[in-house]
Amino acid sequence: MAQFLAILSLISKLFPVIVELVKTVEAAVPIGGQGAAKLSMFKAMLQSAYGHFTDTTVAFDALWPMLQPIIGSLVSMYNSSGLFKTTTK
Repeated sequence: MAQFLAILSLISKLFPVIVELVKTVEAAVPIGGQGAAKLSMFKAMLQSAYGHFTDTTVAFDALWPMLQPIIGSLVSMYNSSGLFKTTTK
């Protein structure tokens, strides 16, 4: 239970960062059909920053599977609301 609470706390603290990174990646690559590449870019950015901290109690590899659905939900919401305007090229 302690690990669950640690992960939940960490996700809630990272949420504003996740939101901004999703927007940053979309702005950098506003091309439709590039979801896998965008997710890879997002993961590399977050993992790089996360790796510089030594006081984390949750390994990035344990956290990543829980972040992916959150990222997907944000992208879906932004796509359906029209916030993300993608191009085909």
